[in-house]
Amino acid sequence: ADVLSQLAQKKQLGHGAVLMCGSTEAKEQKEDFFDDIFSYSFSCHTYEMFAVESIFKAIMFEETFHLIHQNGWAVSYPDTFGLDSYTSSVVCRETARHQCTSPGYVHPENICPNGSMLAPGSPQASPLQGTCNDPDCDCVEFYRQAATAYMNWVGDLDFWYADHMPRNKADFVMMVSSELLSVMENPVYNQPQAPLSGVYTYTSMTGTNLVPSSASDISNVLAVMIPTALFLCWIHL
Repeated sequence: ADVLSQLAQKKQLGHGAVLMCGSTEAKEQKEDFFDDIFSYSFSCHTYEMFAVESIFKAIMFEETFHLIHQNGWAVSYPDTFGLDSYTSSVVCRETARHQCTSPGYVHPENICPNGSMLAPGSPQASPLQGTCNDPDCDCVEFYRQAATAYMNWVGDLDFWYADHMPRNKADFVMMVSSELLSVMENPVYNQPQAPLSGVYTYTSMTGTNLVPSSASDISNVLAVMIPTALFLCWIHL
């Protein structure tokens, strides 16, 4: 209650987002406590696969990545990471370029006409029919897969991929457009370049400026937020 009172006095209630990952459903339901503190909260559902470490850690990374994409990058750089339409941002245009192609992408909740996959460069029109056909679902899911393939993150965690999506950097670079690749390589956006270790300490983050005053500062903060959020989720488990 004292913490809530202090946040209220500083007019800091109702801002930001929180992700609750737990080893049991009861732990994740504690996200209800944060309803009045943050503007947005949701659970990871890691408890459903907690017995398989390589899967629940992959889920933790994926959900953290989604949170930062939707509440960070998409807000700070809407023309690059935005989720308003399939033509309004680099990430969503790339999603549309690969709809129902092989190699390419289709979310398993969406349906390619006649169930067929097309040649690269001849995608089905977006949106498809399905329950993940809004850009704020479809583009988000595509970009997480793009990110882990680009990082060449293979072997230790069981990330899920669409059936025809590249799963390593060599294949991904062969498929992806120069428009998206230039974004992922651009240090301005601080996109992850290599697999994360999952091991972080307070001292390694000492001195980081967590009070951004510009878009570039926000990008720098987001580069720290992924490992920080994963660390916080890990210790909660």
